[in-house]
Amino acid sequence: KCTLPKKTTSSTQTDYYTNQKFAKYPVVHVTWEQAKAYCEFRGKRLPTEAEWEKAARGTDRRTYPWGDTSPTCTEANFQSCTDKDTLATQERATGQSPYGVYDTAGNVREWVLDYYKSDYYTQDKTPTKNPQGPSRTSERAIRGGSYLSTAPKLRVSARDKADPTSDANDLGFRCAQALFLPVSSNP
Repeated sequence: KCTLPKKTTSSTQTDYYTNQKFAKYPVVHVTWEQAKAYCEFRGKRLPTEAEWEKAARGTDRRTYPWGDTSPTCTEANFQSCTDKDTLATQERATGQSPYGVYDTAGNVREWVLDYYKSDYYTQDKTPTKNPQGPSRTSERAIRGGSYLSTAPKLRVSARDKADPTSDANDLGFRCAQALFLPVSSNP
């Protein structure tokens, strides 16, 4: 049910999908439809923008996953670093979020489930708790910065958009699933 990425290379590697050396690197050159199909194949789904941001930010309104200090190459793989391509996931441990989520700032931008509307979060009717995104538009939302992004694009509040049929060498995804906590038998 899953189709191959549109390209099998990365920015600098021609054997990105055929060399085991890159097995722990993020998937790139996938469309929104491919990302969604893969997550569903795994029994999961793409995260909503709200879920993605909470996983990256936590609950204390931090600017970046690691806090409020400007990014360095210790926390994230971004434009200012010497790496001009993706890195293995979890390589920047000091950049993880309060929930222990890696690579939400830098490495690759990520498709999320929501449609994109630039003013969605400034509208009066937007729910303040777990918003589900705007109704149908022609573009899908993207979150997180990549190895090509400037420091401001690494902020957890930064948003981007793309046609869902497009792909890029710095665009990937992550899957999410609902967390069901066991019900306590004690009231």
